[in-house]
Amino acid sequence: MEVPMAKSTLEKKSKTARYAGIDFHKTFSLVTLGDKHGEEILQEKLWHSDVSSIKKFFKTHDKVVCAIESCRGYEWFLDLLRDLGLEVHVCNPVKMKVICQTAFKNDKIDSRKIMDLLARNYLPTSYQATPEERHLRERVRWRANLVRKGTSIKNAIKAVLAKENISIKDACSRTGRLKLVEAKISKAHRAILDDMFESLDANDTAVAIQTKWLEQCAKKDKRVALLKTIPGFGSISAIAFIAEVGEVSRFKRPSQVASYFGLVPRLSESADKRRQGGITKTGSTELRWLLVQDAWTAVRNSPELRRRYLNICRRRGKQIAVVSIARKLAEIAFCVLRDRKPFNESNLRKRD
Repeated sequence: MEVPMAKSTLEKKSKTARYAGIDFHKTFSLVTLGDKHGEEILQEKLWHSDVSSIKKFFKTHDKVVCAIESCRGYEWFLDLLRDLGLEVHVCNPVKMKVICQTAFKNDKIDSRKIMDLLARNYLPTSYQATPEERHLRERVRWRANLVRKGTSIKNAIKAVLAKENISIKDACSRTGRLKLVEAKISKAHRAILDDMFESLDANDTAVAIQTKWLEQCAKKDKRVALLKTIPGFGSISAIAFIAEVGEVSRFKRPSQVASYFGLVPRLSESADKRRQGGITKTGSTELRWLLVQDAWTAVRNSPELRRRYLNICRRRGKQIAVVSIARKLAEIAFCVLRDRKPFNESNLRKRD
């Protein structure tokens, strides 16, 4: 039978704690304290509803270095630890899965592994965005969600009109709506369309508010002017790229930025066999979507990018070609920010 550790002994050992591994969940966090060798000292479950107890716990262990896994809703806990003056590392969840593959998994094991890797200096970390960068990212992503919602509503309107055998170009525009007033539409479908147009107008207003806020931020940032020299880039794309990339110096090569945004193909290679699949689609979905939209504009305005697009288009088709241009735009944007020089198309030809 295991004998419980005496309270005085536990307090003495807890003073030697140097590292804390935090397994974060929606309602609680499990914290494992360990020494410099990665040996477990104690585990504690901290309920998120009792913030004062969380503060009290970490104030008792005010010299520990903490590690928490990047996951949904963890930001407030991260900020709380930083406000307490603690050193905090954010670990990469994807790399953690690769390193810590095991047949047994629970909260205690996960928390202990985070602490152990931190103590041994093997912890795979992620970039820690500042609170300002996080706020800007959330604004950019929310606007992108609103734009997609607006597109969804417009498609639903077209579907209802198709049931009435009505085909009006730009039915959601002011002219199109005037034509719909005179069109013969059943009472049931008319009520649905009225509700849809009301939702669309409210959504457009929300998009306009977010767009105005982001454009004001863009005017204050000198980097936006540099990025807008790139074909296809506007104020929204530029400020979105800045928000998602964060500190440019953390990337060594343009290809790393393309990989960060999931614009590189999957690769499976063994011996003399090599197979490339679709793009990885890691990173920000919103920025990847914006880059693809910008790519369509870029191929119309840049002779060099259009030449690249047509060459790939002949061999692989339009979709693969435009994604390739989106990847190139991400790489160009990185070079512009890194070198702090506007885009020059002649430099693009020289690289070829």
